[in-house]
Amino acid sequence: MREFTVGTMYWLNPNYGRKEFACDCRRLVENGYTLVRLIVWWELVEEKKGRYDFSFVDDFMAEAEKTPLNVMITVGFYPPFWLTCELDAAGRNDPGRYPSLARDEVRRPLAKLIEALVIRYRNSPALAYWNIWNEPTLNMTKNRPVLEAFAAWLKRKYPTYDDLRQGWRGEYPVLSLLLPESLEALTADWLETAFRLGSRGRTSAIEYDFLLFAPELLADQVRWLCGEIRKYDTGHPTHTNLHGVNGNPVTAGRDFYRTAAIPDTISCSIHQSNDNVFELGLRDRRNFYLCGIDRTWSWRKGGEAMVGELQVGTSDVHPRKYTPTPETITAELWLAYAAGLHGVIHWEFQGWRSGTFELGEFGLRAPADGGPTPRSEAVEQFARTFSQYRDRLLPAERPAAQIAILDSYRSGIYEYLQWIDHRNVPDIGMNCVNAVLGCYRALREANFAVEFVSEEEVVAGILPRYRVLFLPGVPLLSREAGGKIVDFVRQGGQLWADGRCGWLDEHMFVRGEIPGHGLQQVFGAREREYRAESEEVRAVRVDGLSIAGRRMRQDFMPLPGAEAKIYARYSDGTVAAVENRFGRGRARLWGVELSRRLRNVFDPAAEGEISGFAGESGVRPEMELPCGVIGRVMERETSRVAVLNSLLETSLRVPLPPEWRSARHLDGSAVSTELVLGPGATEVLLLSRPHR
Repeated sequence: MREFTVGTMYWLNPNYGRKEFACDCRRLVENGYTLVRLIVWWELVEEKKGRYDFSFVDDFMAEAEKTPLNVMITVGFYPPFWLTCELDAAGRNDPGRYPSLARDEVRRPLAKLIEALVIRYRNSPALAYWNIWNEPTLNMTKNRPVLEAFAAWLKRKYPTYDDLRQGWRGEYPVLSLLLPESLEALTADWLETAFRLGSRGRTSAIEYDFLLFAPELLADQVRWLCGEIRKYDTGHPTHTNLHGVNGNPVTAGRDFYRTAAIPDTISCSIHQSNDNVFELGLRDRRNFYLCGIDRTWSWRKGGEAMVGELQVGTSDVHPRKYTPTPETITAELWLAYAAGLHGVIHWEFQGWRSGTFELGEFGLRAPADGGPTPRSEAVEQFARTFSQYRDRLLPAERPAAQIAILDSYRSGIYEYLQWIDHRNVPDIGMNCVNAVLGCYRALREANFAVEFVSEEEVVAGILPRYRVLFLPGVPLLSREAGGKIVDFVRQGGQLWADGRCGWLDEHMFVRGEIPGHGLQQVFGAREREYRAESEEVRAVRVDGLSIAGRRMRQDFMPLPGAEAKIYARYSDGTVAAVENRFGRGRARLWGVELSRRLRNVFDPAAEGEISGFAGESGVRPEMELPCGVIGRVMERETSRVAVLNSLLETSLRVPLPPEWRSARHLDGSAVSTELVLGPGATEVLLLSRPHR
């Protein structure tokens, strides 16, 4: 049976002693927290080379051991000043948030720190997890060890020189792409020169492959850190909290599906003030959070995962001025439970720190004296309620979804490289991730259960577990993934796509047809014309409903002999969408960016197009609710736990359907014929399992 943890980050003040730590531990317990996440900063505990001072960490652990608190210790490896000086003197001080773990000059002293840290606290009764890396961010410096590893990776990907030429010069570009004279000449030295001197598009193929290689480099470093912990402690799980959950992660080489499989447990960081670039109101913020937690669950597909750094305090120095309300904090806790996650860790308990980077930011409690706030009281109330009804809540599990959305890391690479060359273009580089957010929003607001899949999972054969696959804004696909999608539809799967789907292959080339990799036959149509548009583009379905998209207009021509039906037309009569029966399945293709527009526009017609496809495919929503109310369901043997949440800024009456008349509140009391949900409010109900 899974647990549900209520945790918080806690900054270790190096000037505190046992008295102050004892007071804070007591407050943490009183506030309902069961887990405390610490960061032990390398630069603080090894100010002198080889001399460790863990005294203030010792003081906190000693006080935590007197309470029911569990502790997650994070290895905070910002390098100490002495190491930075050594690296700088040797010309190896790579810029970036974290040092390059590809360098032995960094790994050796970091391994010694980990050894000292783990041996010191592995027997503490308070220790629960080792967090190996706070928000893994790959140092993207192309230093010598990295280029040597990249050269070896390229030779595995391209076993022959013809393979390399076909990959890097598959189509003649405007400016000739760089290519070594032979595979033997593909060395770290050649790559260093190519990256340094190549310009005007000539390194685009190499840069693309480097960004495909980067997740493997990050995975190697995460694997190394986990291995160093496990050398000295196999009794406590390893952990890491991933960040940029709803952003384009390419810049840091983060392929979450790959990295998340390495530690024993994972979590994600979500800060509305910094991560959500639109932040258009309650509906947008809630959907952003819901997408993030469903993505986090999907990285592990049911393994232990949490929200690992969730903003619960004010920020006025980030892109958005934002303070979560008590109602939001309550909703986020219940929605994480209902998404099948194992807990929530807040950022942070008390924002006492000084400085310009985060001056008192994010604190749940009052920054001056640690006193309670309405937000901390909301956490305390949730913890008390969950503890009281723990036996009813924990046995319930998240049911399997029948709908999958493709998260395409490769499309993210393509758009990131576009952004590098066109930084003056608004929104470029985020089209595919915003399309995923829009597609998810349409399905979630209609209360369909959704999981995310990566291209690697598709290639490995995951699609048969789903009934419906959505490809929102996926311009680039590999040949292997395309083939698996073709097989999925042929065997009875339902496919929906938009946004010039699959017009490029895995090397950013057009391979003779659009959509490519066999999808042209699946959709029964080919691209006839493509036009960029500055405003919204409208098309009218055959049933007369007008649907709006954004930024592009792709029109189609049915393939000769195909049975594709015209599904929508533009105002001039050209074909805007087609639907085709292929094998035992069905595929629908739109020529506008319908999903991306929904990222920040509430449009019932467009949302209904996406959710309607799911319904037509035989998938039922988790529950039928009025517009503006979402519901998540957790299954157990004799009943279901339903979590209802309002997305609206106003109060709403929710009539209960007849089959809910036996519903109960958690305390066992009966539910009336309707619920009244306040702005952003949450209700938790016990529903009897219907007879099947």
